[in-house]
Amino acid sequence: MKKNLLVLVAVAMTLTAVKGQVVESEIKPGVSQPAGSDFKAEKGQFILEAGFSPFEAEGNSINLQKGQIRATYMASDRIGIRLGLGLSSFSQNDDNGKTAEEWSSSTDKASMVSFSPGIAYYFDGAERLAPYVGVEVTISTVSTTSITEARDFKQITYNEGGLFNQFGGALLGGFNYYFAKHLFAGAEIGLGFESNSLKNPVIETTEEGKTATVEPKNKVDQFSIGTRFNPSIRLGWVF
Repeated sequence: MKKNLLVLVAVAMTLTAVKGQVVESEIKPGVSQPAGSDFKAEKGQFILEAGFSPFEAEGNSINLQKGQIRATYMASDRIGIRLGLGLSSFSQNDDNGKTAEEWSSSTDKASMVSFSPGIAYYFDGAERLAPYVGVEVTISTVSTTSITEARDFKQITYNEGGLFNQFGGALLGGFNYYFAKHLFAGAEIGLGFESNSLKNPVIETTEEGKTATVEPKNKVDQFSIGTRFNPSIRLGWVF
């Protein structure tokens, strides 16, 4: 709890300082300021986002939403082209360092790719408030490879452990509140669906020069639909 309070205090102090500097540097005596133009994203600009979860139990206060880098390109003052991209890769090898009959080795690999294109329409709102509605599609997959080797023996297993390909979509609504020039905090809710299909494992075993392949033909599909809420505060900056 103490750590969370310190995070909140630090964020509040930072935002207050930034806001004060922006107001002081941009508002000049005798010069009128166009409503909204000093704060909101405009045509031709990009928006990058991160998630802020101040009460996260594991201390990951700043995070990538859905593990993705999320960006928006403003095609006009009202239309934003959204894109989320997530990539990760893992590899581990264990070689016992021995030779001949005593040699053995194991390798594990895993990778994840997710892709979330979408579009958003922004309303007038207020000077610093930009409400919007939009649609988004999500495509993702996780793959694994496990290799076990010894003299005259090799076994490769693909996609073990009940992995799924995922496809989904959602109607979204939310807002961005610009607390300083080109810096905002926001929230988002939506109604969406998700469809998952099982990736069957494939086992290739090579022993004494002969290879045998086992591939189960199980078919498992899952489908869900319902309301959604992004549990993180969306922090964004425009450039």
